[in-house]
Amino acid sequence: MSETKLIEVPETHTVPALRLAQFLRDQVSSELEEEARELIRKRKVLDLSIQSGSANAKVHADDKTSSRIELLFPILTSDEWNTLLDEMSQEAYYLAMLLNDTVPHEIEELFEANGLPLIPQDPSLFQVRNSGERVAFSELSPPDAAFVLRLCDKIESDPFSVLILRGIGHDELLHELRKRRTLLKKDKDFKTSLHYKEIEYEPAPPLVATIPHYWSAGSELNTLSYTIRADELPASILKWLDPLPLSGLEDKVDFMFEEAYERVARLAQSYGLGL
Repeated sequence: MSETKLIEVPETHTVPALRLAQFLRDQVSSELEEEARELIRKRKVLDLSIQSGSANAKVHADDKTSSRIELLFPILTSDEWNTLLDEMSQEAYYLAMLLNDTVPHEIEELFEANGLPLIPQDPSLFQVRNSGERVAFSELSPPDAAFVLRLCDKIESDPFSVLILRGIGHDELLHELRKRRTLLKKDKDFKTSLHYKEIEYEPAPPLVATIPHYWSAGSELNTLSYTIRADELPASILKWLDPLPLSGLEDKVDFMFEEAYERVARLAQSYGLGL
């Protein structure tokens, strides 16, 4: 039997959710892991939920006691999020990937470029609380460890949980990116219309001089070709013709239409291109 070779994936190409889950999993000692896994297997970790900046669950111990355990994450400020969202809105790639339920590794690189690591590597920045009492990672009990490991499983199954724990929800993130993309598009169209007025066009030849060549075409047309293929990014085929003249309601209607068009585009791709 041939030896299986593992391909080493560069750290920058790993999924952010997997990296966060691994970081938290590393905080649980090997002595606790087996007992914690047994509590998870017995379904003693209940009502696990993830909110902005925190996660919590109710855990029943084998001694019939129960406690509410919470893990607090360091969240970003509004100014920090605005800086990141402004940069993300410059590229349609981010919105397209997020609409496809994917958190690309480029987001982590964007965080790093702004001095704001998406996944803090300092355990002291996280707070574990058992019934309101703070617990250090080095002092976790089996119920605490069971909660942390179950949370890791949850994070791995939901890529958006990384961003939620850092302070922004799924819907809020998409809304803010759409709003910024709309404002950028309107600003770009306005600047482009001004640019057109500044261009000096060469005068067109008299109509009589063009009649003999009316039905002729240049040699360039003979080399034109086109192959139908799927768009490289989800929803990248969407493009608005012009903002709607609805007296202040343009943004809300644009967002509704964008979501509807995005769904229709995926269905059209699936049926027309066999995806």
